[in-house]
Amino acid sequence: MAEPSDETSTRKPEVHIIGPDEQIILRPTPYTLGIVEGVRRVLQAAFGAAGSLIGGLRRGRPPKYDRAAIAAVAEEVAGEDVDGTVSEYIEWVIDRLETREMPVPGATVMREICTPIYNRVRFGRE
Repeated sequence: MAEPSDETSTRKPEVHIIGPDEQIILRPTPYTLGIVEGVRRVLQAAFGAAGSLIGGLRRGRPPKYDRAAIAAVAEEVAGEDVDGTVSEYIEWVIDRLETREMPVPGATVMREICTPIYNRVRFGRE
């Protein structure tokens, strides 16, 4: 195989089929460096800045709230009557959770759970 000259270093490399005992050597050209950078960006976007394979898993302490149970209570409250604001609706859901002695998450988590249900029941949208 001939050595590439300076004129051909920016062209795409030719494809060669290699055997299992052969080694691939890539010479750093603007084209191959671009490929490496593109692959790095894709991996970083897929797996996070650290590049770990567990990038999509929740980090930190496991949640102590059962979101599915809270959503079921929110659906139950929504089935009764939703005439007030979303804040009033969240308060009704919190009251129902407290009567069932279920742990009540903070305002942000309650808003994340209850707002889509409220919007669907009240306005017919998510």
